[in-house]
Amino acid sequence: YYNYNDLQVSAYTAAGGSQVVYNGARSKIFGIDVDYEALLTDRLTVTGGLEYLHTEFTNFPNAVIATPVPGGGNDLESGNAAGNELPYSSPFQTSTTLTYKQPTPVANLEFSGTYGYTWKYFGTADNNLTQNSYSYVGASVLASTTDDRYFVRLWGKHLSSSKVYSVMAESALSSAVLLQPPRTYGITVGAKF
Repeated sequence: YYNYNDLQVSAYTAAGGSQVVYNGARSKIFGIDVDYEALLTDRLTVTGGLEYLHTEFTNFPNAVIATPVPGGGNDLESGNAAGNELPYSSPFQTSTTLTYKQPTPVANLEFSGTYGYTWKYFGTADNNLTQNSYSYVGASVLASTTDDRYFVRLWGKHLSSSKVYSVMAESALSSAVLLQPPRTYGITVGAKF
């Protein structure tokens, strides 16, 4: 449980559209975070976690409130964001990873898969821009020498192809989001010295 005074929040100004950081008056955050790891067999491991989080501005009389304008852009005014959720604070997240290890006479093999889920959250103090709930899927296959000195890993990230925003912002000119990379694949080769 946290009570914050003068939490820093970023926004764009109406005049000139430059980004500023200002104090978000008062807010509170409380929740629970649970992490787990279990060895299901001598070769199969499950790890993960889940989090419940409640966030709220308890007082924020000078928040930047964006009101969409017909034809594009926003009217940016000062208003009260008390009762709104804090930006980028999902109320619920969970993830689980299964890892299976298989030694062989010529190499150690490791197969891993991850599933995660994040509940929707807001990107601005006025709670106008929203990241929808999304799932995350990742997978990898690792082959290493029996002494684990050299390895090759094939991997894939964002396999569920969910659209995930890394930035959400409002200005007088527009509301904009930047997307995280889409489905990504790769290969990593390495050595330990």
